[in-house]
Amino acid sequence: MLIASYLFFSFLIAVATYFTPLLFSNQPSNPMSINSMKKINMTFFILLISSIAGLLLLSSKFGYHDNLLSYTIVLYFLISIGFLDQKLNIIPNKIVIPLILFLLLQHAFQWNISFLNILWESGHQYNIINAILTSLWIFLFLSSINLAKPRSIGKGDIKYSILISLLLGFPLAIIALVTSIISCTFYTYMQIAFTKRKILKLPLGPYLSFGTFLSIIIGNEVLNYYLTLREQIATLIYTIN
Repeated sequence: MLIASYLFFSFLIAVATYFTPLLFSNQPSNPMSINSMKKINMTFFILLISSIAGLLLLSSKFGYHDNLLSYTIVLYFLISIGFLDQKLNIIPNKIVIPLILFLLLQHAFQWNISFLNILWESGHQYNIINAILTSLWIFLFLSSINLAKPRSIGKGDIKYSILISLLLGFPLAIIALVTSIISCTFYTYMQIAFTKRKILKLPLGPYLSFGTFLSIIIGNEVLNYYLTLREQIATLIYTIN
């Protein structure tokens, strides 16, 4: 029964994600060729595998907790926003703004949404002040990059980063952002190395989604490892001196 539930919700995420771009695309759909059918099958297969892996990792991290529906909703938004940006180069306000408002209201009224409670209580101090200050810091940081290099980061990416900050707070949102930048840079260099072509613009949304998910799964462990390592280095330096 549990396996069937995972497969059902994974299939639901994959189908919903695959068809989400149709809601925001202004281009009429083209007649399908054999090649386009193969591409559709491969894309859907990748989305399905990502959904299954995501649900399993969230469950192994936080436990089942009757939270499969919550995991499904979080995964759908992470995967679909990244997929939308990859396909259409947009992160729609119609998705991001309502989610930002929802998280602000969740902080204000403390609704009993168990997955968010589990996430926010998992090893770091988190409250509405933390969320707003983290969002402000990330907004100023990304905006300063845009001032230094105009149009290097899209407005949708900045709004999505604010949403991530409200979801994760400090320090997990910073870990998510750093992971996103590193993975995006790595992919860019790999593409240039193998294709020998310069990449003019790369959608940041998929990497922000990846960084956010990774931060949810192992962010606290990465933070604890960093703090332990820093303490060991400080002790070593003190001992040598």
